Amino acid sequence: MAIKRFSLFLFIMVFYFMLTAFGRNIVWSHDIYLWGDTSSKSPYSIRASNAYATSLLKGGFADKAVAELESVLVLSPRAIKTRLNLGAALFAVGDFKMAEQQFLFVLNSFPQNIKANFNLAILYMAAYEKPLMAEKILSSVVKRGKMGAYEPKIYMALSDIYKSLGNNEKSSEYEALLSNFKGVKRVDYANLLKEVY
Repeated sequence: MAIKRFSLFLFIMVFYFMLTAFGRNIVWSHDIYLWGDTSSKSPYSIRASNAYATSLLKGGFADKAVAELESVLVLSPRAIKTRLNLGAALFAVGDFKMAEQQFLFVLNSFPQNIKANFNLAILYMAAYEKPLMAEKILSSVVKRGKMGAYEPKIYMALSDIYKSLGNNEKSSEYEALLSNFKGVKRVDYANLLKEVY
């Protein structure tokens, strides 16, 4: 009789651990679940909340990402990555004016920030259809150099801007620079801001 009880107890424990493991595996199955769980367990962690909002934005839940990023800014109003991601999320929900304000906030503090410059230029191209403003921003970034991973994207954007303005010579110049990078594909600028930290 004691052996049967022990076997039943052991079976219940194994079953309990299997359910617990299954529950934890669900959390690890997707970034949204993982960072949502982490954020809920660490509500004052800026990194966890920012990562959760980033995963929401990448998953197509821009409105929820905006709410999460705004709550992060309550904790840390000067968080640069959060401001950049909030700008991208606001762009995705169509609030271009507020997105522009986020990028300009970053640029007021850090005028050399390449991502903020690039995002602002893309905003001017895609939302406001102001290629001259975008060209001015991106040309100043090129003059400063040190574009890092944004170099091919900037060349592509400048090539497209000059092409839209009818300056095929300048467009070809940036296409030639772009040809130095392998595997670069044309992009839809309206979706380009979904690339977040």
